[in-house]
Amino acid sequence: MKIIVRGKNIELTEGIESKINKKLNMLDKYFIMSDNVEAKVLIRTYPLGQKIEVTIPTEYVLLRAEVVDQDLYNAIDLVIDKLEGQIRKYKTRLSIPLIPKPFRRYRPRDLYRGCNPALRRPPSRFPLLHR
Repeated sequence: MKIIVRGKNIELTEGIESKINKKLNMLDKYFIMSDNVEAKVLIRTYPLGQKIEVTIPTEYVLLRAEVVDQDLYNAIDLVIDKLEGQIRKYKTRLSIPLIPKPFRRYRPRDLYRGCNPALRRPPSRFPLLHR
């Protein structure tokens, strides 16, 4: 997986880039990511805090998360947690076998059509209770 890190209104240091690379490479244990997948990371600074956005377009699904926090390193950890949750959700969706559509439900009154009028009334849902 290729990781592209960009910063707006912030100077990216080696420590920030290495932490992002280390954390995003940990996501490879969930999916087998090919080398042509690009993870795009955008870091911005605002008066209220640091914002980190991560977008990973995979073959099956687009993974995207963003977090705003005062501490950039804490924001990196939180965005990785969000991505792990998304990966877990989509991975379980892919692994669960599809349940066949239920058969068309019959209408009980169709069974009694054409017989004695006294028998046309469908049976009670609760056979032990009398009407």
